[in-house]
Amino acid sequence: NDNFGHAAGDHVLQRVAEIMVDSTRSDSTLVRAGGDEFILIFPGSIKPHQLSRIAERLIEKIEEPIPFGKVMCRISGSIGISVVPEDLEVTASEVLEEVDQALYSSKNAGRGRATFVPLKAA
Repeated sequence: NDNFGHAAGDHVLQRVAEIMVDSTRSDSTLVRAGGDEFILIFPGSIKPHQLSRIAERLIEKIEEPIPFGKVMCRISGSIGISVVPEDLEVTASEVLEEVDQALYSSKNAGRGRATFVPLKAA
């Protein structure tokens, strides 16, 4: 948006959404939480190392230049990751709070990072 306008920003966000859909399982849920933030939900059992690999692939793909008209748009991504154990009773709000903390840890550490935070009981 800042460098090439809203049309370019929208194009980049659509491309990022495509990358996320292509990089995840068919039973995953992808939500645009607002602005340039997305939420991916993986149902069932998934191991932290699998989530880390998915995050690495997403960042790698997102960092590939995205053509828009005569310009190349370059972005990066920060990712927060958390896993909810099956035996842990938590609310969606609690999960989002933990993931948000992980996301901001990634952002504070620099571009192109993923931070994993195990979910704890309140």
